[in-house]
Amino acid sequence: TTGMEASSGTVEMAKLFGVDIEEHGFVKPLQADSMPVHTNVDSVFVAGTATGPKAIPDAITEGSAAAMKAMNFVRRKVPLVA
Repeated sequence: TTGMEASSGTVEMAKLFGVDIEEHGFVKPLQADSMPVHTNVDSVFVAGTATGPKAIPDAITEGSAAAMKAMNFVRRKVPLVA
């Protein structure tokens, strides 16, 4: 099998935002089993192969989950103006 490396862009973005990375350079989810799109930074969410190799359907599912979490985060933090 062919291994996969974390992209240099993933590592740079993780460092820029203060997100934890694991020993292979991938973003470390807060809790891989129960909170796979959460990171150690409250406002930063992760999905897809940024956390390591995975199948396309899994990456799509995580992307949708991360988008929903980000939307909910923004809605909580930004007051609605009428």
